[in-house]
Amino acid sequence: MNTWAIGRDYNVWSENVEEFHPKRFIGFVTVQFVLAQLVHCFSWELPNGMKSNDVDMTEVISMGRANHLVAKPTYRLVV
Repeated sequence: MNTWAIGRDYNVWSENVEEFHPKRFIGFVTVQFVLAQLVHCFSWELPNGMKSNDVDMTEVISMGRANHLVAKPTYRLVV
């Protein structure tokens, strides 16, 4: 993807694309694009032979989890 062209596309930003506006680059659209690239370019697996049933996905209203979810990325696209 040509990120330079995306950042200057009138169809996407609908304002003067030649001027610098920080909100363009820290917004939700950028987050979606980065997340899509991570999902597309990498295979994700749990570390150390862990199985998906071993991950506690209980939803609670509290502080953050004591143990963070760790995933191991493996690059899967051939250049």
